[in-house]
Amino acid sequence: MEDARVIAANTDPNILKEETEEEKLARWGHPDYDPKKLLEELGCEASIPKLEEHKIDDALFWQLGEGEVGAQLDVSVFGTLKLLMMRIEEIKEEHKKKMEQLDKEKDQLSAADKEKLAVLASGGDEDAIAS
Repeated sequence: MEDARVIAANTDPNILKEETEEEKLARWGHPDYDPKKLLEELGCEASIPKLEEHKIDDALFWQLGEGEVGAQLDVSVFGTLKLLMMRIEEIKEEHKKKMEQLDKEKDQLSAADKEKLAVLASGGDEDAIAS
């Protein structure tokens, strides 16, 4: 088994502090799903060049609203736009659930374990926390 001090030395002490909702969303990032693949799946291949034309990267794509998708990506068919937006929301919800599960697994450390890791990460003495 690896020494806890080695693990703690490679651990960011910021992971043990409480974070705001904005910090959590920033840490979670955006879905890994490729926007080009999504557009292809829904028959919006003509919109793929618009991503580059408007300099829309993956992170920005997942923040677009319905009006922006319609205007910037030139998705003018109402039904197609609705299906695309529904699929985007499904993918974002799946990503959110995945990130919540990962956070839940991280939170399975007890409060005492977190305290010990915090002391070790800050270079504290392991004997001082052995009690």
